[in-house]
Amino acid sequence: MTRPFDIKQASFLCVLEACHARILEIQKADAKAHMMDVDIPLSFVEHVEDVLMPAIEEVIYWQPTDDQINAPLHA
Repeated sequence: MTRPFDIKQASFLCVLEACHARILEIQKADAKAHMMDVDIPLSFVEHVEDVLMPAIEEVIYWQPTDDQINAPLHA
């Protein structure tokens, strides 16, 4: 049995991953819903798809470049 998600105890990355997963679920449900019944207001759909989700994904899936890995700690 898994423990319920406790946002007050979760790490920054865990919170972002949970938000990302939930937004994906909402987007999937909205795609099937009538435009009057969507959860994400139509005025925000483009912003969520073009700005919010890419920003969240950039943090979740961030990988350092070779230059960042090899850079001295104090430049």
